[in-house]
Amino acid sequence: MPDPPRKNAGMNASQHLLAGFAEIDISPPLGTQIGGDIGRPRPTEEIREPIFARAAVFEHEGTKLCVLVLDVMGIGHEWADHIRDGATERFGFDRRAVMVHTTQTHSAPSVGIHLPDDNPIIPPEHEWLRGSTPKYTPTAAEKSLQVIGQAVATMQPVTLSAARGIETRVSFNRRFVTREGITDTHANRGRDNVLYTEGPIDPEVGLLQATNESGNPVGMLLHFTSHPAFGYPKRYISPDWCGHWVNEMKEVTGGSAIPMVINGCCGNVYTQDRLAYTGPESEQQMAKILTQTSLRIAENSQRVEGTPLKYATKNIELPFRDLDPEMIREAREHLEKYPTPQWREDEPDSVEWKWLYAIGRLELERMRNESPTFSYEIQAFRIGELALLALIGEPFVEGQLNIKLQSPAAFTFVAHMSNGSAGYIPTSHGLRGGGYESDTGLGSRYAGEALGMIVDNSVDLVAGLFEQAPRDPVMRLPV
Repeated sequence: MPDPPRKNAGMNASQHLLAGFAEIDISPPLGTQIGGDIGRPRPTEEIREPIFARAAVFEHEGTKLCVLVLDVMGIGHEWADHIRDGATERFGFDRRAVMVHTTQTHSAPSVGIHLPDDNPIIPPEHEWLRGSTPKYTPTAAEKSLQVIGQAVATMQPVTLSAARGIETRVSFNRRFVTREGITDTHANRGRDNVLYTEGPIDPEVGLLQATNESGNPVGMLLHFTSHPAFGYPKRYISPDWCGHWVNEMKEVTGGSAIPMVINGCCGNVYTQDRLAYTGPESEQQMAKILTQTSLRIAENSQRVEGTPLKYATKNIELPFRDLDPEMIREAREHLEKYPTPQWREDEPDSVEWKWLYAIGRLELERMRNESPTFSYEIQAFRIGELALLALIGEPFVEGQLNIKLQSPAAFTFVAHMSNGSAGYIPTSHGLRGGGYESDTGLGSRYAGEALGMIVDNSVDLVAGLFEQAPRDPVMRLPV
């Protein structure tokens, strides 16, 4: 990194802010199902670039925080819990102080499955239809615990510096409203019939850097918000733009630092504008642009007090949406007609979305009959003047922007796809507009007020850590 982070070195060790960073390769064996698709087999045929688990740990006066970042598509609740409980047993963390974030690269497996393993309609020979390869998951989980231990072993006194800037060339809202008043994701149909873009993006690039007493950067958190999907639907492993950004920043620091990416709420944000044919052409190009922005903003980085360290979690009950009886009846009839996978005529090794959605809708009906709500965890860390918030699933970016507007922290990073899976969480108007992020099923389950509930409770949780009232902005985005 350039000079500014060095000028912040020399923290008095009596402040006892310690940090450690580590990484470990979690690339899967060939044949492992790659996530980020629906009904299409994507066995790994090539490890184009390795994927990693990276851990950052912070400690001050006995309080310890752990941020684990996995270059995978997503993680199931049971495996996120397994890792958090393991970090508690092996390294003495409070499980509430362990954050498991996935960058959501669409060129990597998932850790855990999306469909319940007791759902009888998925035949064993087509296990990949559940969304992952079960044999990969225990290995990825064990390596995740190993890397946390390695990060703990490297803890040393550090000084923190932070910076922010704006980058608008590499992220775009992917939902377009047509003249008929419906939403078309990616505008794949009727390009001349698009009226406007449904929502915003979050163009903020955030950077938190830890520098040791010798003035050398040892780790950093890089925050940006955009779908990592350059490799979709190919059959190679890659960490996408997130991993290439890490590599670029490693080169800048001469390998002394372990960078980690915190990907924000990009449920409706993509790397390219399909309507205008603009945006980066590759994950490498996107990473270079973001690296240039990171170096530019680092020139004006400011020291942030790295203490105190605090953490809190809160579970809220998100209401499932009402299910149309006619939709459920059609799902049952469709599965009665096709009791085994319904293969696509144009792609014979892939399964029709309608068949998979029928399974998902009946599964959602079962879940809703057991309980009208879903227990949704919100997790917040305070690292001095920075708030790091972990949300489950894929909330739309409007939720993240509202949280930032109201947060009392000097810097607020929001990590989506953390600590489990929950599907898309659209805005209420996005839910009405349609698009596949709003199509009822396991991938989109909640009532229209869900995102607003997440925002309000997230703001309250962060405000509590900072012992300040939430900010009261003049404007808020509708959620």
